[in-house]
Amino acid sequence: MRNLLRTLDSRLRLRARIEDSVLTLPNPFFVSSIDPGESRERLLAVLAELSRNGAAAIPNFISADLLGAIHPQIHEAFSRRRPDFVVEFDKIGASSCIRSDLCVANELGVIATDPHICWIVESYFKRVAYLADIDLRRDPPADLADMERSSPAAARGYTANHWHRDQRGRQVKMLVYLTDVTASDNNFAFVPGSHLGQHRRTSFGESRVSDAEVAKMEVDPVEVFGAAGTAVIFDTNIVHRLRRRMSASTRDTMTFYYTPGQSLRNIRGIAAARARLTRPGAKVLAGRH
Repeated sequence: MRNLLRTLDSRLRLRARIEDSVLTLPNPFFVSSIDPGESRERLLAVLAELSRNGAAAIPNFISADLLGAIHPQIHEAFSRRRPDFVVEFDKIGASSCIRSDLCVANELGVIATDPHICWIVESYFKRVAYLADIDLRRDPPADLADMERSSPAAARGYTANHWHRDQRGRQVKMLVYLTDVTASDNNFAFVPGSHLGQHRRTSFGESRVSDAEVAKMEVDPVEVFGAAGTAVIFDTNIVHRLRRRMSASTRDTMTFYYTPGQSLRNIRGIAAARARLTRPGAKVLAGRH
């Protein structure tokens, strides 16, 4: 019977349908227990932009001191001088990644549980939010046309460098630039408003969006540039991409994934971070991974 239920769930995606259509829907009576304090007005402005456009940039989210503490540790990991961390290289997308690991630096847990960010996410979901995943990425200079010529998968738009939506239903990501991102660098880009009505899990094919489909939306994409320490908080159901350029310097980023409870990945170090942190936002680490 258990195998039969698993087969039915796999084919009909029953659990995903119930979670997306019932269990993660906004609760109109929900009020986050996190107190934003004197920052409420500024956070309300970010929340309004996130709700309206699907993304909002927060300059200087990471201080110079915190950036100076965390980025060298991440650089050491990407340079493979810390063998306890697994660095994956995506040949098709031309990016390196360290997935689902809070152990690279203790500060990652501090950033993930920032009370202001957690208040924004919970107020957006109108649900308690949980940290679902984290990844660290290094994106060198690259030319999208070259990728497409050398890889059939890239030619079909199967990379993060092509327009797409994520596949995890109701989810918000916080992307943090660890290096300066100028108009000549690899940058995050999105189509404002394209998240509306899209909050369900989809197949990989459904998540891909062509250039022609973006053109039909008749909304100019927004290119997000900023100094190191800039954060971009966004609904992953917006149409978005990593814009790649040969003129770019190498871009380092860290990304925190938040959901109302579905699609929680096993994150190394989350139990230790939960035990170490007592701030109001630390409850986002309490999901059952």
